[in-house]
Amino acid sequence: MIPAVTGVSPRVVEELLGLGGTEMIVRSANNLDGILRTRPGDVLFVTSTGKREVREGTLGVIAEVTEVEVVREVLVASSGGERYERETTAARVRLKTLGVGRVVRYENKGVGRRMEVEVELEHVEPEAY
Repeated sequence: MIPAVTGVSPRVVEELLGLGGTEMIVRSANNLDGILRTRPGDVLFVTSTGKREVREGTLGVIAEVTEVEVVREVLVASSGGERYERETTAARVRLKTLGVGRVVRYENKGVGRRMEVEVELEHVEPEAY
């Protein structure tokens, strides 16, 4: 079983398929739980399908993590003369495309937790060897 990064922008999936890799910022608690457990060399399943919609047969990109960095983001807003700051945690992840896969089994770890999937490889990127 490998972590699934779900509900990502279709642009990210297109970049993985068209460019052989990409970088993305992960803010969702569901996805952060999986990402923060990964290290360079680990493999992820990346799909634009939302976590609640992932089922057997869901297609996605199988990608190798090449870099993971925890980043802090600060949102500054003002209202009525008062200034507010809110800090959030996110992760910047660089990925290298290995191929395309289809979910054969999945396990949802719960609200705010990761999803893990077992995938069947359908297509391998030639440069992934």
